[in-house]
Amino acid sequence: MIRDGESGETGGLGPDDQIARCDPPIGRRAVNVKIKRCHNGSPFSEAGNMSGSVGSTQEKGSFRIEPLPDEITKATCRWLADGQDSDYDGPLPPGGHDLAPLLAPATGRPHLRLAQSADWLRMETRLRPVLQRLDSLGRHAVAFKGVDYALRLYPSPGARPMSDIDLLVDRRTMDCLDMILRESGWRRFDPGRPMLTSGLVGEVKYTAADSMILELHLHPLYFPFALPGHLPEELVGETSHRLTSSPLPLPGLRSLRPSSALCLQLMQMVLSPRLRMIWWTDLCLLASLVNGQENPGAEWRRFSWDAVRTGLGRLMAQVLVAAREMLGLETHPAVIRTLAVSGPDRSRLVAGLRSGRRGRPTIDALRLLRDWRLLPFLLSSVYRIATRRPPQDESIAGSW
Repeated sequence: MIRDGESGETGGLGPDDQIARCDPPIGRRAVNVKIKRCHNGSPFSEAGNMSGSVGSTQEKGSFRIEPLPDEITKATCRWLADGQDSDYDGPLPPGGHDLAPLLAPATGRPHLRLAQSADWLRMETRLRPVLQRLDSLGRHAVAFKGVDYALRLYPSPGARPMSDIDLLVDRRTMDCLDMILRESGWRRFDPGRPMLTSGLVGEVKYTAADSMILELHLHPLYFPFALPGHLPEELVGETSHRLTSSPLPLPGLRSLRPSSALCLQLMQMVLSPRLRMIWWTDLCLLASLVNGQENPGAEWRRFSWDAVRTGLGRLMAQVLVAAREMLGLETHPAVIRTLAVSGPDRSRLVAGLRSGRRGRPTIDALRLLRDWRLLPFLLSSVYRIATRRPPQDESIAGSW
């Protein structure tokens, strides 16, 4: 547990300056990172092959952080830290870069922000009546990832590009939203009610007539079994009763605590095959949000507890080290030390999940599931193979 105080001592680990001396600089390209201990017993991140060529020394199953922040992302994080009224002094992002809409006013290209703002207005116009009906029923959904960040981290929603809307819900709220969405003309794609209620799959997709995508999540991950530990405590139980943060500007929509949002962001970065540049900026802004709380020490303690419970704490520590060294991200002094020695090393498991190979989640499910859920998963997989149906098709879902 992290204690308040300048020294940030925890669990008998050494002071923070010892950790800083043990952390070697992180290179500009993808690096192989392993948690080891230096001679005085404190944990540190060892970056292999610092010359920049990582292929020759990569170990099987090692955890890779790639791509690391580019020069545009580094300059953007400096610009955000200095205040958006300051001059942006970094490279000019190409039009297709994740950060082009955010930097549009500072780089003299406001049309890039306007285009993204138009996309957001289209999504909001579609989403608002759905959320208003949900609110009238006394239920709430929880915004996370892009929509949450666009509404509370960025200067305007159009500054944060997103291709879909992600909402966390409990089962009762999902039933309400399913009714509302289907009555409003949305089309549902899901693998079937039994797969969802058994926890084998954690997400249902809906598409509108204009191809807008809405994803409802009972679990932040599509395959919940891929998480080796537990979700943040705030996400346990019915979301309508567990929320502790403020409502967002849209009706029926709430946000997570900053510590929980930061934990989910790192979970996404650890488990994704490739990182987007906007995710690094999201990470820095979320850390700033935690630091800006009335009691940041307590919020960092809560984050550390939740991150350790996920079973991915060691890998999250490596992402935080990269963000600290390359982007200037600031955390409580003891956070990285605490995560770096938490639980077993999950790098081999995560490397398989991040491989992106077709059929790999099914293989991992067969390997990881040890309870009654294994039988329905096997039966549904055999059905899909025999009928040659796609994994998400309304004809499979049938009636709820």
